[in-house]
Amino acid sequence: MEPTFSRILKDYQERHQITQNETATKLGISVRTLQNWEIARNMPRGFGLRALIEALAR
Repeated sequence: MEPTFSRILKDYQERHQITQNETATKLGISVRTLQNWEIARNMPRGFGLRALIEALAR
């Protein structure tokens, strides 16, 4: 079974031992946006997706 986007995001936070607030700051998004991504209410698009890819690549 392939992991979901929200699981990948949570795993990233756990591996790097960072909080939602730290993750949101690193990605340049609000904590609420991050929380919505984590529960799959919304998914990143446009700027959010680009910021996510760039931040996770570092």
